[in-house]
Amino acid sequence: MKARDIMTASVVSVDPDRPSGDIAKLLLEHGIGAVPVVDSRGNLVGIVSEKDLLAGEEAKPACAVMTGSVVTVPGEADLRTIAGLFARHEIGHLPVIENGRMVGIVSRTDLARVVASYECRPPRTDALSLLSRAVASLEDRFVRGQTEERRAEERQAEAGSPVPPPSAANFRHLVEESEESALRQRQEDARIAAERQRQEVARLAERRLAEERWHEMLEGARRAAERGETEFLLITFPNGLCTDGGRAVNAPEADWPQTLRGEPADAYRRWEVELKPQGFRLSARVVDFPGGLPGDIGLFLVWGR
Repeated sequence: MKARDIMTASVVSVDPDRPSGDIAKLLLEHGIGAVPVVDSRGNLVGIVSEKDLLAGEEAKPACAVMTGSVVTVPGEADLRTIAGLFARHEIGHLPVIENGRMVGIVSRTDLARVVASYECRPPRTDALSLLSRAVASLEDRFVRGQTEERRAEERQAEAGSPVPPPSAANFRHLVEESEESALRQRQEDARIAAERQRQEVARLAERRLAEERWHEMLEGARRAAERGETEFLLITFPNGLCTDGGRAVNAPEADWPQTLRGEPADAYRRWEVELKPQGFRLSARVVDFPGGLPGDIGLFLVWGR
């Protein structure tokens, strides 16, 4: 079988300016893990996955969060090649390109589905990804089992013996294997997301507040006051950017400013020197609670009574 035989031809795609919030809704609505990004001429310019969205700290357009170096396959690519690309690049989706145009997309689910029914053996190396291990496991447990069952049925048919019906116990075993594979995949996805979050926090901790960025914050606050508002969210950041993970902010405790790093720490110092003497207050609050736990933190400039 080839890539064109197992790909999804009706591909959901987005343009480079589509907001990340809209992309997240598309993934949920269609039950997919990634969307290609195409320009106005239909050219593939990137791909946005769930992992790309998880790594973002704020709403951004597709062009800012997408993976630009997209691994693709031709329609003639066989299943071994596809499995090898999934393993080597640790990706979950491969756009299919023919005559310079994207004609479909192949996911890990597409590959696993056909491996369960056909005898194909993906490359095995010492650095196999979770997908390749799952593909190999599916091959060993299902493809070989089906081949043996087929041969047994043929021998029984030749001997004139009736083929026994499938058992519920066997079906339950298949369900258990599927659930275990899905659990391992979720755990791996969570591990990757946590590692990306750790790397992003380390990067943000080194970032300094640029003068232009500070003036943008103040201009935003001024416009908020013109709308009759009494406070303005200057900046949001992951709770990991606090040395205590945001505990002092969530408590709250008086020494919470001492836990800040990176741009938030610079913003606090600018407020303390420039704005506090002018009567402005600054407060820190947890702005979301994913899964019931404290998430991102915001610094609010306050001028109301």
